[in-house]
This record gives sequence, structure tokens and C-alpha cells, in this order.
Amino acid sequence: MSETDDDRQDPLIGRVLSERYRIDRLIGTGAAGRVYEAEHELMHKRLAVKVLHGELTSVPEIVARFEREAMAAANIDHPNVAAATDFGKLDDGTFFLVLEYIEGRGLRAEIDQGPIAVERALHIARQVASALSAAHALDIVHRDLKPENVMLVEKAGDPDFVKVLDFGIARVPAGGEAAQVEEHSTSAPITKAGMVFGTPEYMAPEQALGQQVDARADIYALGVILFEMLAQKRPFYAETQVGVLGQQLSQDAPAISDRAPDIELPVEVERLVSGMLARESKARVASSDEVLGAINEILSRMGANVPRAPGSIPDWRSSVADKALDIIDSSRPQSTLPAPPASEAGAPSKAPRDSSWLERTRATLPPAVRKVPLGVMLGTAGALLLLVVLGAVVVGVFLRKDKPMAGDGTDSGVFGSAAAPAGSTAGSAAVAAARQKGADALVALTEDFPSDVSLWVELAHALALEKKHKESVDAAGNALRLSTSARDNPRIASVLWIAAQSKEGADAAFELLEGAMGAKGADILYDLTTTEGVRGAVVKRANDFLNSKQFDKASSPALHVTVGLTRAKRCQQRYGLLLRAQNVGDKRTLKVLRKLENRSGCGRRGRVDCNACMRKDDRLQKAIEAIERRAGS
Repeated sequence: MSETDDDRQDPLIGRVLSERYRIDRLIGTGAAGRVYEAEHELMHKRLAVKVLHGELTSVPEIVARFEREAMAAANIDHPNVAAATDFGKLDDGTFFLVLEYIEGRGLRAEIDQGPIAVERALHIARQVASALSAAHALDIVHRDLKPENVMLVEKAGDPDFVKVLDFGIARVPAGGEAAQVEEHSTSAPITKAGMVFGTPEYMAPEQALGQQVDARADIYALGVILFEMLAQKRPFYAETQVGVLGQQLSQDAPAISDRAPDIELPVEVERLVSGMLARESKARVASSDEVLGAINEILSRMGANVPRAPGSIPDWRSSVADKALDIIDSSRPQSTLPAPPASEAGAPSKAPRDSSWLERTRATLPPAVRKVPLGVMLGTAGALLLLVVLGAVVVGVFLRKDKPMAGDGTDSGVFGSAAAPAGSTAGSAAVAAARQKGADALVALTEDFPSDVSLWVELAHALALEKKHKESVDAAGNALRLSTSARDNPRIASVLWIAAQSKEGADAAFELLEGAMGAKGADILYDLTTTEGVRGAVVKRANDFLNSKQFDKASSPALHVTVGLTRAKRCQQRYGLLLRAQNVGDKRTLKVLRKLENRSGCGRRGRVDCNACMRKDDRLQKAIEAIERRAGS
């Protein structure tokens, strides 16, 4: 159907919203809504209007995110952020958001054309960092920064003027300026603790684990974007998103020179990206201002004209990432960043060496909090601490009352039986209190609530963070014994991915991946065989499973045909699998099929067509086209 046909059938085309926004044409459609080009009837100004799908207006979570995007975009007054100017509701209950109309090129399209020159990439990253600085000053974290959300427009003679888009899953503070946009704003959390939102390839490790995130999650995402602009490759690559997340959680980011050895970069650029991609948030560059200052410094050394007010940007060389310089200059294969001293980790600027512990701690707080007099701060902290202690005592009393039995001890693992009366759950408040104290407190809580699946998942995650891989797998096993739905939990997948590559947890992890995890386990094991950086012994063990009859029973149809195509020795065997691939294949299958299009690779000099039997008809092409349609490729 042509765009004109779409416009004729769209009831909003030609309609005037709120007596001032005339809808002219459809720009694009997404999962949550449609975006239109519009004109303000009185001001004759071009605008973009995002309209939430009507069927989603009854979903509070979706509406809340839509409102959150409006709040964030309206409050961040910055030239590099696409501004929101209005938010409203139509007579039929449909919500709409009026945004600045942006006509330009997406950063994704620019990256797809090839590696971007260093000075240009830094110029783009500098503007993104400046936009983030304005957002972070309001305690707004974007949480889904990626090239698709960065537009390049021509403005004031700059062909690469940046506009940052889509604050739909941003973390917006419940109080303060951002929350005062709508009088009915609520302090209730829009997302539950542990829920994961964002794009895995650009997601900081702590965000992937469902932990609370701050500005450093955006800094990590910008580090991935800068890495990708320079190398046309992301730091981590795997066949699936689970594989990417596994690498981010278990490996240090490689240097750009490792992923793209033909590209020459100043050592300061490598150092900056390494600091932004530190696996531990406390070892990462602490603020977007520091990123901005570092880029300005590098561009100045390169002779570029950059605006910089003296003293307005923190000194990058005094930050934690400066400690990575000697590491990057050395001959080791990968760039890793050592953990900094506690006084420097996560600090927005370096505190004096002779300052007290209290002053150093105060220096790590947001600027607005640092303005509070020290006496008031201490008094408030003491009162809060007393409330927390009293709350913990009350929770403990209620948790100990009518303590449930732990079961008969069968199939128990190291934590005791996972069998208990149905419906016995700890509750989010008790889990949150235990989480703050660490894994031991969560273990104690499982004694009272041994049938709480989410509690076992939380414990598995906490133990993995403490690198107690065997114990974390045991906890994951209890969650799986209680409910097969735990197979779909990303935290369980992450725990088993990491443990499978550890010495102490590998046996237990493989047992679950080859058994209780079912098809999800087979998927993870396949990812281990196709992901860069996984140890050879782990790959061999995973491959052994892929060659077993057990795999034939456990794997999904899509994975089964993918592995079959990979393992087939002769062209005719691969040809015989094409019809099945056409019917059930997925993106993994598609990658294998595209390799079969190659007309060389065999013979002494690699010039002979390995898959000549594929050329007798269009079966291969039909399989590829069918999967592309199904996968939306």
C-alpha cells in the first residue's frame, strides 16, 4: 500500500487537534504509536505529533511512559535535545505529544556507510554528551541511548548538528522540576525493581541486571556509540542479545584497535572510550561533564575550534579514567580498567587528598544536595537511618511470625528444599531490605519463603555479583524447580551464561542448561559456541551438547535447523534442509543461509563453489525471503 493510500485511510490526516495542530501526513509507525508531520494553524510552524495507539490508552504502564517522555523532553532545555511543546488528550481518550519537527539523517545510517573520521565522531559525541549533561542535571537518565535515537541536522553551518530523541523509557525523578509539568504527576514507580528496559547492545551491565541506574548508564551507552562510530563495530558481538549481554557482564570491553586494527586513533581517544565502557559503574567516567571536558581537550589538541569556558569543565586528567593510560600504552591484548580507590570511584570531581572521609563522601553527591548545610544533612541522614532500622525490626517480626515449614528436604541443593506451600511470597519490601544487606540476608529470607520464585531469582543474581558462581547456579536451579517460567527470566540466563564460563560453576550451569532450561538452555549453549571471547574448553563442551541426541529433543525448531545447516557435511544435505528452514528458521538461520549464497570457499585456492547444488533452483532465495519477512529484517 502506498503512503497516499495510508493517508486516505488514516482518520487523523487532515484533522485539527486541540484546535491548533493540523495533521498533514504520516511520518512513521511504531509499536506504541504513530508520528505525524503537522502544522500549527496559527503560528504556521512545522511540528511532529506523536499519537499513542488507541488500544494502548487503557494500559497504565504505556500511558505512564508516554507522559514520562513528555515530561523529560519538555524540561530539558537544550539545543541538542528534541523539545516537546505540548501534551494532551483527545475526546476519544487518545493521548498525543507535540514535538519539535526534525528533518535530517539518522546516526545509524551514517555509521552504516563506514567508520566516521575521528574529529567528526568526537564532534557528534561531544554534542550528545552536552545534551546528557543537561538531562543529568535534572536527574533524568535517558536509558535507551543508541544511534537510532540520534539525528543529525544542518544548522548554523554545521552539517552534523545533533538532536537526541526519544526519552520514552527515561528515568524521571518523582519530585522536583521535571515532575511539576503535570499536576497529577505521581511518585509511584512506573517500572518494577529488576525490570530491564533498553537496547541490549548499548546497555550498561548494571542496567542489564535490572539494578538501579544513574547517569553512568548513559555514559556507557555513549561509549558504545563512540566506539561504533570510530570502528563501525560495537565492542561486543554475538548471534543473539543474550550473548551480547553475557559478554558485557563477564568481559572487559576490548580496545578499538583490537576490533578495528586498521584504524589509527590518538591514545587519548582509546583512553576516553575505555573509561566510558568500564564494566563496573564505580570505575566508569563519573559524569557527562567529564566526557565533555575530555572531548574538548582532545579536539583542542587536534587543532579543532571548540567552545570552552575556562574552569567550566572538570579536569579529565584528574579523573579515574586517567589511570587507564598506562594500560592502553602497554602491549596487553585487551584494554581493562583497574578498580579505582574508593575516594575517586564515581566522584564528579577529585576531592583534595587531605579532605576528611565525610567531605570526600559529600563530594560524590549531586550538586543540588551538596548545597545543603552539613549539619542539616547529618541530621536528616541520622533520622533516615533510625527509620530504616525500625522498619527492618518491624519487617523481621512479621516475617518470623507463623514461619512456614521448609519441606521434606528432597531435591534441595545447597540452600535446602524449594518445596513450600503455594502462594508463600516474601513481598517486595522484604526482598528490597534483604537485597541491601547482601546475599546472606537473601539466603535467610529463603528459609522463611522457600517457594518464592522471584526471591530465588534475586538470590541467584546477588550471588553471581559476588562471584559465588556455584551457589548462584544452585539458587537458579531452585527457581527452575519451582516454576518453568524462570527459564524466560533474563537474570537466570545471565547467571547461567557467566557461571558456564567459570571454573567452579561450570558443571552445575551446564547441567541446568542441558536439562531444566529446555529450549532456552539450548539457545544459550549455541550462543556460547558463536560468541567471540569464550574460552575454547567452554565452546567444545557446548558443541558436544549441540551434537547430542539430547539437543535434538530440547532445541527449538529454529535452532535445530540452524545447527543442522551448520553441521551438514555435503551440499545436498544442506539443500535438503532448506524447506524446513523456510518454514521455521529465525535470524540465526538467516545468517547461515546467507553464507550459502557465497559461490567460493572450496578447492585448493578457495575458488570452487562449495554449494553449487543450491544454484539449480530458487529454493535458497525463497527460504531467505521467507525468514526476512517473518523476522522483519
